[in-house]
Amino acid sequence: MAPPVYGDLGKQARDLFAKNYRKHSSVFRVRFRPHRRSQDITTASTDPYHSYTPFICNVCLTLIDFGLIKLDVKTKTPAGVEFTVNGTSNNDTGRVNASLETKYYFRDWGFTLKEKWNTDNTLATELSVEDQLIKGSKLAFSANFAPQSGKKAGTLKSSLKADHFNANADIDFDYGGALFHGSAVLGLCIEFYVYNKHVGLWLQKNGFETYVRQFRDEHKIDGKCLLTLTEDDLRSPPLHIQVLGDIKRLGIALRALQESNAELVVCLMGRSLIGSLDLNKHSLKSHNNHMNHSNLDYLSNDDFSDEFHVNRSEGQREMKPESWKALIAMLYFFTATWITAIVMVIVHDRVPDMQTYPPLPDIFLDNIPLIPHAFNMCEICGLVLFIIWTVILVFHKHRFILLRRMFSLFGSVFFLRCVTMLITSLSVPGRHLQCKARPYGSWLERVSQAFLIWQGGGMSIQGVRTCGDYMFSGHTVVLTLLNFFITEYTPTSLYLVHTLSWVLNLFGIFFILAAHEHYSIDVFIAFYISTRLFLYYHTLANNQALYQNDRKRTRIWFPLFYFFESGVHDIVPNVFDNPFRSQHWKLNVFLKKLMPKVFDKSKQL
Repeated sequence: MAPPVYGDLGKQARDLFAKNYRKHSSVFRVRFRPHRRSQDITTASTDPYHSYTPFICNVCLTLIDFGLIKLDVKTKTPAGVEFTVNGTSNNDTGRVNASLETKYYFRDWGFTLKEKWNTDNTLATELSVEDQLIKGSKLAFSANFAPQSGKKAGTLKSSLKADHFNANADIDFDYGGALFHGSAVLGLCIEFYVYNKHVGLWLQKNGFETYVRQFRDEHKIDGKCLLTLTEDDLRSPPLHIQVLGDIKRLGIALRALQESNAELVVCLMGRSLIGSLDLNKHSLKSHNNHMNHSNLDYLSNDDFSDEFHVNRSEGQREMKPESWKALIAMLYFFTATWITAIVMVIVHDRVPDMQTYPPLPDIFLDNIPLIPHAFNMCEICGLVLFIIWTVILVFHKHRFILLRRMFSLFGSVFFLRCVTMLITSLSVPGRHLQCKARPYGSWLERVSQAFLIWQGGGMSIQGVRTCGDYMFSGHTVVLTLLNFFITEYTPTSLYLVHTLSWVLNLFGIFFILAAHEHYSIDVFIAFYISTRLFLYYHTLANNQALYQNDRKRTRIWFPLFYFFESGVHDIVPNVFDNPFRSQHWKLNVFLKKLMPKVFDKSKQL
């Protein structure tokens, strides 16, 4: 279940005193459902194009201390149009406020149109789309108009809601300019079955209905007992389950429940049980990998092979895409690159003078002649790697997991680069570089220059020229991480792609040094940091047992990793599919609903 939006946190407590809280109040509610003739009901039930929806009217009259009177009238027509009338009368001041709201649903297209008018003579219109782009997303545009004053205002609202996450971003448009509002709420939910009835629900949910009475009623097993059960407990008295398949399936389900509540199991049983769980999981994964690479080659019967494959995959957890995490990772990456662009402008202002501080001695730069346009060749190598990686992302089945890993790693490395650039300013590595300090008059000019750098991606082929951002090389970071992502998430049989990726990476680094744009230490540090961070991240992601026993430390020192990888429990398999097939089908259905006459004419032709 998704948490509430940021503005609704504590709303119930505030409403207790904010919404005309009085000591004495009376509420009268009336509901009208007019009778309809049986002939109309019979006609509506037999006609598929005219469903029977009765006319319903709800009236609510609230008297608060008899000094404030509220009247709420809600009605819904058979066509699905909702009307809401709200009115308040304050007997102390004599002020009367009222509003009329109309809401219509375009269910076939997913649109909702809402219009509202109040006694202040203000008109409001809102058009919203929900669950059409991404499940849990909502996009709405609202406009307000006051005819008396001529004041106009508009708001573009967007929200994304998922399990344990709720975020919204609004942009207000008026004469004063645009104003951006954004908020995000993260929630943590621990699945824990406390009472006996919850244990029965868990057994029914996992397909063990026959054991509900034995677990819940006969042996009084509650949530704590359930988390401490093992396969030995299932086999031995007093449970003494006789069916071996049920013992194994129950054991797999119990281990999954215990791993999702590892901290509670540690409190109940200590770390010994957690270690055995991780060991069993690792051995099961190794057994499956061994069967994948060896035993399947000896199966000649296709039917038996398919049955074996289905049974083997039952124990593997389904990897949820969690696209909303990829969106958060993308925002993190854009924030890191934007801050990097601002830091690049700052370090350019303080670049050392070439006459006072000549280039530092460098073994590679002192022995390799300058090659013109080599830096452009380096960026072309990076573009080729980026195109290959984009194709892999499009056709990879777990593309959203790959996206959030890519954005989080790139963002973290660029944040680290901001620190190293600010700490020490190295002298210009080559005299051919026309680098001079360019102090700007105001921060507005600096931000404008930073936007040009960010827009061009810091690439010289886009006309971006910067100085002072030497420690460490950002081009080397991009080349190396793209190479590692390509080789990690493609099958080993594509050795030509892996070879091409490594060749482009190494040649790109050579072109950086041949252009004398960076010192050798800049490139070496960039390559080392990028490779170590990639390997450490994927080592933890592929071996959950390494941080399962100490999840608190992982949460503190690696918060991004803990957040992004909380839903991934196995190695991401390199499986590819066609993402356009389902999207093409959805587009055809949408167009047929939007333009049915056009599609009918095309069929006739």
